[in-house]
Amino acid sequence: MFVAIILISSFTATITSTLTVTQLETVIKGPEDMPKVTVGTIANTTSKSYLKQIQISFRSYGSPQEGLAALGEGKIQALVYDAPILRYYIHQNYIGSLLVLPYRLQRQEYGIALQPNSPLREQINVVLLQKIQEKAWQEKLSQYLGE
Repeated sequence: MFVAIILISSFTATITSTLTVTQLETVIKGPEDMPKVTVGTIANTTSKSYLKQIQISFRSYGSPQEGLAALGEGKIQALVYDAPILRYYIHQNYIGSLLVLPYRLQRQEYGIALQPNSPLREQINVVLLQKIQEKAWQEKLSQYLGE
């Protein structure tokens, strides 16, 4: 009877481990898998333009929250959009169930609009460079975007 309990416990532990590993594996491993799965993106964005340009069919959603909900429900297998925004929403609502893969499909820069030859340009650049080097900046990124 004691041996039977050990065997049943081992069998249960093996099944549980296998299911957990299977759930943690993603359907899509990288950009090369996008043609094989249902992809979503956010309407009227550069992400939508990019997917059209590389001829990947996709479903459009009105907001990142809608796209992530569709991803969480299994309606799509990948969502293409700005990584920081996706990290924020995943960190707020989907920790452990969704993740942002470490691939950059297209580099996009953010900027601050100034008049040509503005005397503020150099001052802003210096302050920005100082701020992103501070530990507090890294802590804020971690707080809002996760690791």
